Amino acid sequence: MAHGVPKGHPSRTRSADAPAGERLPPSSVPNRTSAAKPPLRASAPPSTSFDDAEAFSALASGVRLDILKSLSGRSKTIPELSRELDLHRLTLRHHLALLLREGLVEQVSPRHEGKAGRPPVAYKISPRTHMAGYPPRHFEIVAEAALTSLTDALGESAAREQLRRRGKVMGKAMIDGVAAQQQLTEWTPAKFEELVLGGLFQGFGIPNEVLSSSTDQIHYRSFGCPFLEIAEKMPTSVCDGLDEGFHDGVDEALGGVHTTRLACMGHGEAYCEYAMDWAKGKATKKAAKEHGAPKTSDGA
Repeated sequence: MAHGVPKGHPSRTRSADAPAGERLPPSSVPNRTSAAKPPLRASAPPSTSFDDAEAFSALASGVRLDILKSLSGRSKTIPELSRELDLHRLTLRHHLALLLREGLVEQVSPRHEGKAGRPPVAYKISPRTHMAGYPPRHFEIVAEAALTSLTDALGESAAREQLRRRGKVMGKAMIDGVAAQQQLTEWTPAKFEELVLGGLFQGFGIPNEVLSSSTDQIHYRSFGCPFLEIAEKMPTSVCDGLDEGFHDGVDEALGGVHTTRLACMGHGEAYCEYAMDWAKGKATKKAAKEHGAPKTSDGA
């Protein structure tokens, strides 16, 4: 019953309970038996894991979304947020701690010139969050403009080959990076499945299904494309240029593998499908070396 409850008590403010099952940082839980304030927390780096449930739960709260909307204009202190959102300060500390942990907000010290005491801590939106869906990004607009300009300047065929060359550099660099991190000296289909399909690609939000594998081949499908929207609009540039080149670079970094693309989402199919052959790739590389000719691959 609200009668006789002092103004500012948590029961006088609107409910802001955390979603069921959410694990909260210990410092964010209000301590009603102590008057001590929880320590301030530094801003955490943003989470980029595709399957990080805790990161996505940061946006699964109307209260936290209200806080983010309020901070979208300027930085604010907890007292300012409390007055604007009609939330108790302990409730705000709880939600701000979670937003800090996930890198969605940052702590700042506002100007405090000519005043005694420690300046109040304010909060602002982090400008470099990397959580899917927040804040909204529209990179596809820039990508389409860039690809269209490249095609207009070079012509479709030359632009595709330029993108293929760039894709090859990217693919080789990614695989070399994984190998260096894992101190790997030789790639096998099993290692590719573990570290690339189950690791690197998963981190980009690309789920995969291995259809078959052996000691010298792997056949898999990818059910996601990080460039799908622009790939559907410009498949010649994205799929036949950048993606083909990317897999050329992957093949080279793996030590001479031959990849054939069998299906493509950008060209209207339900998934991308690839067959990778270690033995065929090495044979092709050996033949090219003997004849003094550069290696060729499908779609070149």
